[in-house]
Formats: sequence, structure tokens, C-alpha cells
Amino acid sequence: MATQIKSISFLDTKDKRRRAHADMNGNFPVMVSGAGTVRDYRTRLTAKELVARVFDGDPVLELIDRSRMRVRQGGTGKMRVDAECAIISHDEYYRDK
Repeated sequence: MATQIKSISFLDTKDKRRRAHADMNGNFPVMVSGAGTVRDYRTRLTAKELVARVFDGDPVLELIDRSRMRVRQGGTGKMRVDAECAIISHDEYYRDK
């Protein structure tokens, strides 16, 4: 069975914890600042894209069984293998639907 991610939480630029919930297509709607634009806009990112964007913000995955999984390994700055597998499994599950 595929691992499904319910939400991804991360620290924003002001060190406030934010949470992005998965929509029914498995994507995560987030606000993104456009380069050189005045306004922010909402876009939908896959789990892999969102984690790559907020990797320095201590991302944490919350799975549908309510368990939590840290993405970064403490001190090394590398992604944990179990988190990477969960992200890949989630994205493949919704891509194949």
C-alpha cells in the first residue's frame, strides 16, 4: 500500500510553523512569491517539489495514520531515507490515479 501524506509542516522565513494540506489530487496548495511581481499567487506543488522548496525550514510529514516523520536528519542536512520513500510513494500513488 502506498504511503499517503496528509500534510507537510515547515518553518517559514519568520520562523512560524506553517502547514500545507494535501488536496484530493495529492498536491499541496501553497502561496508563492513571483520573481519581480508585486503579488503572491497560489500554486499546487507535489510533495517532492514542496519539500525541496522548504527543505531548510525543517519540514515534517504527517501521514494519514497520524504518525509524523521528520524529513531532515539532524545536523547533517541530508534527507532521511524513510521520508524520501514516503514522498516518492505519495507522488506516485496520485500520479498513477
